[in-house]
Amino acid sequence: MSRLDKHFGSGEYDPKKYWSLRAKEAKAKNRLIDAVCTYDKNDKIRQIRNKVMDYTQKKILSDFIKKENLKKKKVLEVGCGIGRWVLFFKKRGAEYYGIDISDEMIR
Repeated sequence: MSRLDKHFGSGEYDPKKYWSLRAKEAKAKNRLIDAVCTYDKNDKIRQIRNKVMDYTQKKILSDFIKKENLKKKKVLEVGCGIGRWVLFFKKRGAEYYGIDISDEMIR
């Protein structure tokens, strides 16, 4: 658990600060997926959970849009975080745009 997570439900949650610090922590550990997926004190459990979460999300999204022709269509992801969906959409021919509350996530 991140030192930031203690603030959830306390009324002290600042989304911009929270997500920026998550991005910095993940970058420092060279594990960018940690910025947007799950935290766990146990490295092995966190890595397994993040791989499962990433695979599951990609599978669901692929199934959802498999009949859509995305060539030359514009996709806007609100809350894009580290941009882990950029290649997913670009490989399908989409013109991708992403915005996020955290400049650190974008970097």
